[in-house]
Amino acid sequence: MTEHFVSAAPLPQTLPSSISPEKGSCDHSPSAGTTSDSRSLLFPTEEEIPADNRYARLLHDCSSPMPEELSEAIRQVRGDLAKPPFRGMSYNTSIAELIAILNIGSISIKIQ
Repeated sequence: MTEHFVSAAPLPQTLPSSISPEKGSCDHSPSAGTTSDSRSLLFPTEEEIPADNRYARLLHDCSSPMPEELSEAIRQVRGDLAKPPFRGMSYNTSIAELIAILNIGSISIKIQ
């Protein structure tokens, strides 16, 4: 005899709502949740977060500052001469950039 497991978790929303697309589904289109400035952000500084992008701002506010010892490696990945402090986050980035973040996070440094 086969037993069936029935979850007590609530079912996903299936009714239309005022904040989601028709039939209550999530909008995964390229323009969903973005503003006119939807460029990628990789280890951003405070000044680089678009003021009108609430998701990038929230992620920035939740992210930790990166140790100063990693600044040179971060600049190499970013490809610019930005000055710290950098935040340990990315937004709207490619898979290659995400792997670069993991690589920087794996660098062993001596912090006193």
